[in-house]
Amino acid sequence: PLAEECREMFSSMTDRAVYTPLRSIQGALNSATQFQARMSEVFKDLIFQKLIIWIDDLLGYCKTYEDWYCSLEETLRIANIYNIKFNVSKCDLFTNRIKFCGRLFSTEGVEHDPSRIEALIGITQPKSARDLQQFLMAAQWMSR
Repeated sequence: PLAEECREMFSSMTDRAVYTPLRSIQGALNSATQFQARMSEVFKDLIFQKLIIWIDDLLGYCKTYEDWYCSLEETLRIANIYNIKFNVSKCDLFTNRIKFCGRLFSTEGVEHDPSRIEALIGITQPKSARDLQQFLMAAQWMSR
């Protein structure tokens, strides 16, 4: 929720009404950071044991389906307490391989997404400092 003392700052007026948000506005300065902090707080008991969170993306993992089912049940229980909703069409369940944050996670480990490697290889030779910076940032991201 957006702090009550901040709501008026995000209000917008039309010829019909004044709209005052009750939740953080997407794209507002620090909204992603605050959202990440809240999600980490809410799911603190599961993070890095059964769950990885990147802003509004969650990746649940376990060694067995039985453990995964219990983890999913716990995740949904916590989400229900905090009124967190999931978009079913964006959920991938019961999979051994998934793309998450530009990496492929599987039972074999973590690897780079081949489409990102191809994109990096396909970058044209830099012609400006900005082009060079873009290439170096992409290459650095791949080095992790």
